[in-house]
Amino acid sequence: MSGTHLVRLYDLGEPARDGLSAHLTSSVLGVRDGDGASVAGVGVGSYLTFTQDGKPVGSIELHPYGVCSLGRVTLHEGHTDRARSAAVLRRALHYLHWSGFAYCLLDEVPDDPLIRAASVAVPEGSGTANLLASSADDPSLAYGDIFVDLTSTHLPDFPTSFSQEGATYTIRRPEASEQRALTGWIEETFGAGWASEVQRSFANTPISSVIAVQSDDATAQTRRPVGFISYNTTRRGMLSSIAVRDDLQGVVSRIGAALLTQCLHEARMSGLSFALLGGVSRRVAALRICPGSWTVPGSHPSVFGRGINAL
Repeated sequence: MSGTHLVRLYDLGEPARDGLSAHLTSSVLGVRDGDGASVAGVGVGSYLTFTQDGKPVGSIELHPYGVCSLGRVTLHEGHTDRARSAAVLRRALHYLHWSGFAYCLLDEVPDDPLIRAASVAVPEGSGTANLLASSADDPSLAYGDIFVDLTSTHLPDFPTSFSQEGATYTIRRPEASEQRALTGWIEETFGAGWASEVQRSFANTPISSVIAVQSDDATAQTRRPVGFISYNTTRRGMLSSIAVRDDLQGVVSRIGAALLTQCLHEARMSGLSFALLGGVSRRVAALRICPGSWTVPGSHPSVFGRGINAL
């Protein structure tokens, strides 16, 4: 995964009224062979092109090294100053925020106070076991978002089915037919907010949530939900909080770890190159499960704590 800085898109403020208009375009991507000779185009790249008063100003490549990343700004003739380049980049970042993302990777940060204030450097060792969990957290944050590099991080393979104390637990994606029963249980047990997040996951294809199901080993006739997690619901590229029924003594942490890793596997299969674990309080456990992950500085309250709390 490329990208040296992570931008907290929710901290950029409102877009400037600068007269720039954005247009989504695409072009064929070319590659070069081992001798450096150009070969046929092999795919389509997406770009944001910007105009002002109908005249081209510049462009920037979208997702050059994974979902929610930006390449470098290319300015058209007559628009070569740094201020204009920063303005184009700011508008591109606002476009990604509008598109539902909370974070974006850049390969460089311009000398722009708004972007610099919302950016953090990707720590050395990100995505590898060289980044220790004890040094990857900011304990001053009551809650924080955890960055997981899905291209480099070796995700552990926790069993998706295991038995303990007379019951079998299965970690899987829910079926569409389970939506109402599942979200009803979540709302009753954990509240309407989490139920809404999981309900949103059923609008995605494939369904972007993972559940833990308990069945009785004696009869195997009763199957009930005991935990869940979702992704691409609160924001694109972000995982929701893990919830496990708290009366399952001795198995809560095992279920939680299995839910987290399976959800990260699903997120990677969906095309994400990185993911954020959103609003985590007990972060050290998650950091140990995902080697090379790290807490994003300044990520409290992130996108949380801004919703409706009174009627």
